[in-house]
Amino acid sequence: MAIELTLAIIIFVMILAFGCEYIDSALGMGYGTIMSPVLILLGFDPLLVVPSILFSEAFSGFSSSIMHHYHKNIDFTNKEEKHLKVVYLISGLSVVATILTVILVVNVPKIFVSAYIGIIVLLMGLLLISNLRFAFSWKKITVIGVVSAFNKTISGGGFGPLVTAGQVISGRETKPSIAVTGACEIAVCVVGFIMYFILNGIETFILPIAMAIASVSVTPLATFTTKQIKKDVLARRLVGVVCAVLGVLTILSLIFGFKFST
Repeated sequence: MAIELTLAIIIFVMILAFGCEYIDSALGMGYGTIMSPVLILLGFDPLLVVPSILFSEAFSGFSSSIMHHYHKNIDFTNKEEKHLKVVYLISGLSVVATILTVILVVNVPKIFVSAYIGIIVLLMGLLLISNLRFAFSWKKITVIGVVSAFNKTISGGGFGPLVTAGQVISGRETKPSIAVTGACEIAVCVVGFIMYFILNGIETFILPIAMAIASVSVTPLATFTTKQIKKDVLARRLVGVVCAVLGVLTILSLIFGFKFST
């Protein structure tokens, strides 16, 4: 680790995690996509950053799923809806993709991965803003699950924008899509963290624990914010704007020369 974990640094990271998780739980994206480049810019080792993000999001994903259900943004108990089926499908495929990605991560050209994530997230955002929709299909959800897990495991980000936007573009409503994304991240993050820990170890648990505490604490407020977005079209546009901004920031991070991934 290239940076000393002082109390001031830990507090800053917790504040950053709090803000990023607010965006992530409210709109289904942004935590890893923002946290990863910022922490690496601060001087943290990427091999500590990514597993720390995965660790903290495993807890915040569980918390946000409960709170989204509580605020009625989604009803996971409704057997007539596709919600749990989508969660199971994306989670299952993502776990397999996560294991394979961690094993191969040292051989992947990171600059191309970062460029790919930035471009695909930007395109998703533009599609959402344009209000273009496709008919729902399980094939589309399958592709979303595999590709988003690859994004998440290799960089710490890129999962939420693709899963949330992909569901909406595929014909699902925005609020349930946001809630499903948080639920899907649980399995991906747990498996991804375990794989990183087995293959690379982790220098310290202080950083991931601090991030987990901060991110979990904001999920009630963030999911309540989702509830207050009255119109689905407004939620869709907000998600689209956030996607587009994150995509542009990811591409700019490459242009200005700092690393976005491991």
